[in-house]
Amino acid sequence: MSKANGSDNSGSQSSEQKVKPAAHLYTLINELQVGVQDAIHYHLGFQYATEALSDKLADVGVDASWRLLDVCCGWGVPTRFLADRFKCHITGVDITQRSIDLARQTTEGTEAASLITFQQGSALNLPSAPGEIDLVWSQDGFCHVPDRPRLLQECFRVLRSGGYLVFSDWMRGEYITAAEFERFCTAWSFQELETPDSYRSHLTGAGFEVLSQEEVGREYAAAGEAEFLKLGATSFIQRTAAKDTETAAATVGKYGLDVHLAQLERENMDIYVAQGKMALGRFVCRKPDSR
Repeated sequence: MSKANGSDNSGSQSSEQKVKPAAHLYTLINELQVGVQDAIHYHLGFQYATEALSDKLADVGVDASWRLLDVCCGWGVPTRFLADRFKCHITGVDITQRSIDLARQTTEGTEAASLITFQQGSALNLPSAPGEIDLVWSQDGFCHVPDRPRLLQECFRVLRSGGYLVFSDWMRGEYITAAEFERFCTAWSFQELETPDSYRSHLTGAGFEVLSQEEVGREYAAAGEAEFLKLGATSFIQRTAAKDTETAAATVGKYGLDVHLAQLERENMDIYVAQGKMALGRFVCRKPDSR
């Protein structure tokens, strides 16, 4: 894919600086999760969430001829899932070099390897020429990008006429307190989160037609828990308690108390979703066909 994009980089450095804490966070999460990155879909709902979002790609007709861009691709597990399902060419982009390294390592030697390219890069300056991409995909990653209007404009720029943006992302729920929200955003390195209304406004402001917008947090949380229990694993509460008793001292000893407490705050995600304090949006958007 071409690096020529014609986008204006002026004023982007401050946004790039703001996203660095998220890059550091996921480098740390990589370390905390070492050994399991190639086996999990690191999202609320796990593989169920990836499958449900990929069903939206099937609905719009994705096939082997399409060119996809996975923005904020992380460890690349969903990227490989899409390549396996649709046999399409896909480029995964992530700001965190450690994530890109892991994605490349775990993809090497798989059937999907010839279809995938991973590269370190910014969601605010995507490595594609205007109109080069048929569909932009992202799972729960836009929440880490501080300039959502610019991000959505970038997605719009790289898409062909009639192309699609399909993504899920975290949103601020109705019942979260200011103090809870501040702690949660700090733990996850969120700059700020959209509401359902503000997201739709940003999408239409970038030029997209919003074909569907759904809140799927409770659905994904329940499905993810059911997936664990079906495999004979313990419940969320049991897993959290076991982690505390078995690994808390080791985590504190290696990384410090603040890292351990932030990890516990991140695990409030399932609880906050159930309480309506956080929401997860699933969006299908289209760049108008200018032909």
